[in-house]
Amino acid sequence: MIKKFTIAAATLAILGATSLAQAGQGGKHHGNYFKRADINADGKISIGEATEVRAKRFQRKDKNGDGSLSKEEFTSRKKANPKREARRLKRFDRIDADKNGLISQIEWNTKIEKRFAKMDLNKDGFVTQDEWETRRKHYKKKHEAK
Repeated sequence: MIKKFTIAAATLAILGATSLAQAGQGGKHHGNYFKRADINADGKISIGEATEVRAKRFQRKDKNGDGSLSKEEFTSRKKANPKREARRLKRFDRIDADKNGLISQIEWNTKIEKRFAKMDLNKDGFVTQDEWETRRKHYKKKHEAK
């Protein structure tokens, strides 16, 4: 159970990274995220590092502290952008597995497992800067095509 949670939370960190890529933000944001997630500065993101970063992100987004994210909490940003808002709402609906209008910590973690597997191209349990950039470019192309 703990191992599954750890893996899920780690992959959550990767979701945050791909979320930035999907939002089309500049390279400086991607580099900063990778550096923040690579806590021990060894050039790769481990499951433990990813877990820590994503747990903090969930807590920051959970403004009312109820242990789940509402659509408003999930989509809120300092600057409004209608195009990105629509993508965030779609993402919210995909993560909200039980369709109750809230994202629980479990749903937040569960969605990430697939993303981490996609980011970890060589399947060694770590995401390197090269793997990160490869997936970021993939997501960027995917969203530019839309």
